[in-house]
Amino acid sequence: AVLLLATAELMGVSDFSTKLTTSYTPDEHMDKKAVKYDPVEYIPLSKADKLALVEGATLSKEYQIKMQNFRFYPRENNVRHFLEQISAIYGIPEILDDPGKESTRGQWTMDLRPCEKTRNFRIRRYYTGEMAHTTTVDIKASSTDEQPDDVVQQSFFLANSSLPLRTAQKFEEDIHPCHKRWSMETRIYGLPFDYWLDDCGQCNILFPHCQPKESLDEYSHVSPGIFLETWWWELEHHGTMFDGSVRYKTALTLIYKSIDDAIAGVVRPKGYSEWSIRIWSADEGKGAWNRDVLQKMDKNYRALLIKFSDTPDFPCKEQPGETPFEPRDFAFHPFE
Repeated sequence: AVLLLATAELMGVSDFSTKLTTSYTPDEHMDKKAVKYDPVEYIPLSKADKLALVEGATLSKEYQIKMQNFRFYPRENNVRHFLEQISAIYGIPEILDDPGKESTRGQWTMDLRPCEKTRNFRIRRYYTGEMAHTTTVDIKASSTDEQPDDVVQQSFFLANSSLPLRTAQKFEEDIHPCHKRWSMETRIYGLPFDYWLDDCGQCNILFPHCQPKESLDEYSHVSPGIFLETWWWELEHHGTMFDGSVRYKTALTLIYKSIDDAIAGVVRPKGYSEWSIRIWSADEGKGAWNRDVLQKMDKNYRALLIKFSDTPDFPCKEQPGETPFEPRDFAFHPFE
């Protein structure tokens, strides 16, 4: 906290207050934008989409799959083969010529229950890659399968706009083989490498709405716990698909027992590995969703699940014994 305050003072920042921007209705805001989308080609923006855009978030969808870790042992020999399969399914041959962005990090999911909060607060400390020797933090609100998409915005926090650090917000549909959920996240970049959440009061320095003002004194010296500690290796590829109309990001993430194992990549990964592809809506995530794009993504996702049908996600727990490729799952029908 002292380091953050000192950084802010150097930048001439003294006011650590910020307010949500939804003092007007999302429909009024979107009307001012005057961006019109053909309702035949594009899905009309939902109330949740509009609220997210008002708060400066981008709209994205992430299609994910877990895989058995033997596929990436040893890592150097098997990642290339995996990317060849992905390239064929999604029609993105450029990932075979692009080395991608490789990084390793330690990741801590903090237990905010001592602060009487249930949201996910994550600290990511980067050891290698373009963000090496820096730390990011993010706070996320997520829905369950049965909840509507706008439920996450009832508990969403904006970052402190007074901090001299880069921030980003996203409103995302997370699509898995057997379920989906909605999440809204704020991430802060460029924190010192040794940053740590020592007490609940620090949460309010980064996210002023983390604690109500009347309870700040009560929780300012309470220490959160660590819910989960993991060590990650990640390979990202960025580009465009469908004739350049859609921006994507792929990420292959492998978990290891230690940061040294993650960097070396010579031992078998721990647990399950994950691959995902994220796409953004029109206008760099600031517009509506194209129907044809989502239909193509559904088709590709189905092909991915057929190719890697040994995913530990199957069989779907909601309906044991069900054929995993039957189209009942809404992962294949995101806009019905």
